[in-house]
Amino acid sequence: MAGDYEVRVITNRTSFTPIVLAQAVPGRPYRELNNWGTFDFQIPTLDSEAAECQPLKREVQVWRDGRCMWWGVIVRRDLEADPAWTRVQCYGLEWYFSRLYFGPIQTNYANNGSFDAGLSAWTATNCTATLDTSWKVAGTQSVKLQAATYGLDAYLGQLVSVSGFVDLAVAYKASAVWRFDPAAEWLGTAYAERGLYIDLLAPGNVSTGSAWEPITNDSQYDGSEVLVETPELSVPAGETYTLDLRLYCPGPQINWDLVSVRIQESVSTALSGEDVAVLLQRVVDYAQNGAGKSNLNIGFAYTPTGKHLSLRAYQFYDHGNIWEAFGEFITGGICDVGIVWNDAGTQRTFMVWPSPGRGSLKTDLQLDYDAGGSLVGVDIDNASSKVQLKELILSKLPGTVRTVAA
Repeated sequence: MAGDYEVRVITNRTSFTPIVLAQAVPGRPYRELNNWGTFDFQIPTLDSEAAECQPLKREVQVWRDGRCMWWGVIVRRDLEADPAWTRVQCYGLEWYFSRLYFGPIQTNYANNGSFDAGLSAWTATNCTATLDTSWKVAGTQSVKLQAATYGLDAYLGQLVSVSGFVDLAVAYKASAVWRFDPAAEWLGTAYAERGLYIDLLAPGNVSTGSAWEPITNDSQYDGSEVLVETPELSVPAGETYTLDLRLYCPGPQINWDLVSVRIQESVSTALSGEDVAVLLQRVVDYAQNGAGKSNLNIGFAYTPTGKHLSLRAYQFYDHGNIWEAFGEFITGGICDVGIVWNDAGTQRTFMVWPSPGRGSLKTDLQLDYDAGGSLVGVDIDNASSKVQLKELILSKLPGTVRTVAA
């Protein structure tokens, strides 16, 4: 019947395969600019299609008159007071980004930092290195270092190639976890109280600076796992240096595991800055394609905001919320954001518009946009009881003017 809502469950985000929920009793879909809308519906609990209403695993489309007019994700389902019915709660597609965060840092420039490949890439100096399966933080084993006495320049090391970006210096730091077996008798520190140590070597093995996290006579020797991290050392823009990475051995022994060399990874503007919309495009792409992120199959389009940002970076170690990153520019009046889709429900696009943009949609108005972000329709539910227009002014009449019975 014309004007009736039809509820469809989307079973995957690649082909957008729909299943029509013929027995669903829909509520009214609601959209809001710069936020996610909502939609609830009921379905008979014993309906065979109710099994497809899986929170966080399924999306929902609402169709009317042969086109997709609302699209979101199932977030919750509950039995009604009458258990014969189940209520399904959905949020608009923008909600996905409120559940995503920057990070974690992914790239480890150290080789074989969890010793899963044995002692490959590592060389022992003035100590003995063996693999130990009795204690480990990650993987299947750690490395145990043993030295004849204390005060020695005794370590397990490797050389790591590190580079600056083309137009930006890059800071590197090392981290690792160590443990001292409380059954062993502590003799004393390694050379210069070194623990986790890095030395940055320019071409020709010229040291440009070193840093380390010490292991002293006051460190923990009760069997605790101790996470340590060195200060940063910077490689100049456009240069490639060598990082001398060392795990020192106090007397008589120590275990090391989970060794890494990392940089401050981020999503950022170009060094010279750029339009806000370009930065948001990078953020949306990262949210779907960054390491550890799932592809939401949401495209991106924008109109330049005219607001040029100087260098801006969202550091992964801060684990900031991605939707809150959008919020900075929304509340600052720089842009509006929202997700639009085509009538066929086969393509959705994250849009950025300059502010002041489309105003608030916190009403029962349904504003319909095409894939390019142009307003192509206004839909008012139960208009006869809610809206009385004395005058309607249009710069251009639409191709079709029709009235649909409530």
